[in-house]
Amino acid sequence: MASDADLSDFKRMERELRMKFRLARGLDSQGRLLEGKMLTQAIAENERRLASWKKESEAFNLIALYNGSRQIASCGSFFDFGRHESINELDPQAGLQIRGINRSEEEDVLLGSYALDGVRHDGEEQVLPLRNGYTVGLRVTRLDEKKFVIGFRCVMS
Repeated sequence: MASDADLSDFKRMERELRMKFRLARGLDSQGRLLEGKMLTQAIAENERRLASWKKESEAFNLIALYNGSRQIASCGSFFDFGRHESINELDPQAGLQIRGINRSEEEDVLLGSYALDGVRHDGEEQVLPLRNGYTVGLRVTRLDEKKFVIGFRCVMS
């Protein structure tokens, strides 16, 4: 029989594996699960885009919240995104992704993600720092297996 420490290690490893799958899904705009060379290339490309944005101090002209390939909410100016509230039927395994699109090349960058599956959602707002230095507030309440209430807003960093 497994000890509590063994179960804790197993749960930690399972969480880490799920996070890798969520990251892989978050990097693919079609919601596909990437693996191997495709995953490595997608991560490298995302890092290149983010580094380019930071180096050039280039602002994005769209911030959007996605569930896999499905856009849930978007806004053309970060600080104009006061508060989005909606009820959505979502793919819990895909989780939520926060993406930015820059002005010049219309390339998107994965700025952050949030797990839906395997996480207790109590409706309390979580403040999430994004990879570009900005911050968002995300509130999630699960209504049933696939239906969620989503609250999303951009906040000062």
